[in-house]
Amino acid sequence: MESKALFAYAAPAMVEQMLARIRPNHPTPTLLQNDPPIHEFDNGLILIHDFISREEEEEMIREYHTATAARDGRALKRGAVHYGPHFDYTTFAVSKSASTPPPEYLTRLLARLPARDGRDIPDQYTLQHYPPGTGIPPHVDTHSAFEETIYSLSFGASTRMEFKLCGEKESRRLRLPKRSLGDEVEAAPTPAPSQPVEEVIEEETEEWELELPARSLLLMRGPSRYGYTHGIKGRKHDQQGLRLVARQDRYSLTMRRVKPPEEIGCDCEYPHVCS
Repeated sequence: MESKALFAYAAPAMVEQMLARIRPNHPTPTLLQNDPPIHEFDNGLILIHDFISREEEEEMIREYHTATAARDGRALKRGAVHYGPHFDYTTFAVSKSASTPPPEYLTRLLARLPARDGRDIPDQYTLQHYPPGTGIPPHVDTHSAFEETIYSLSFGASTRMEFKLCGEKESRRLRLPKRSLGDEVEAAPTPAPSQPVEEVIEEETEEWELELPARSLLLMRGPSRYGYTHGIKGRKHDQQGLRLVARQDRYSLTMRRVKPPEEIGCDCEYPHVCS
C-alpha cells in the first residue's frame, strides 16, 4: 500500500508520531537565538528567520515589479534587477561600467545585518524572481571579486536550497560546461578527439538540503561560502514530511561586498573551486 493511502486511514496521533521520526537531512545546527530563531551550522551558514516584516516583503515585491514592468525584449524565466555595480553573468563578477544607486528600501536593511566589520557591509544587490518550477544551477560565488560574507534574503515564498561540499569531481562539473546564472547557459566546448579521457574518481562528499522560509536571511561564510556549491532544483513541488507542497512565486535579494581593485584575488583552502 502506498504511503498516501496508509496515512489516509491512520489516526492523527499516529501520523504525528511517524512524521516526528523523519529527521531533516541536514546537520543539526546550533540555536543562537529563539526570537526570531537564528541557527548556525558548522560549515559557516547562518539562517535568521523573520529578518524582514510582511509589510517590507510586500514592498519589496511591489518595487521589484515596478522596476521590471517597463522593460523591453523577451520575457525571462528569471528576471533580475541590479543595484550598485551590476552583477555580470559572463564573468561572475561585476560590470566595470553599469551601476545603479540602490533605493532606500534596500539600504535601510544594512543597519540590521549582522556585520562583523566594514567588509561585511554590502554594496552590490541583485533582486531576482523565481516563478514556480525554476531553480538555480549549483555554483560557488566568485571568490576573488567579492568579500567573504554573502547574504541571501528569501521572500514571497519558501524554498529548499541544496548544499554540497565541492570536491575535484564536482568542480569539473562546474567548469565543463560553464554554468551561467543568467537566462542563457553557455554550450559545453567539444573536446578534441585526440584528448585522453581523464579518469574520474568517485568522492565521498557532504550533500544536504535546507529549507529557507519566506522573509529569512541566509549568511554564507567560511567553508559554506568558499567550498560548498549551493543551488535550487527546478521543480514545481517540494516535499514537506510526507506531503508534496506546490511552490509559489519566490523572490531573493543577494547582497555582496565588492573587493577594491587592489585586493582582487583569493588564497583559500579550496583551490579547485577558487576563482
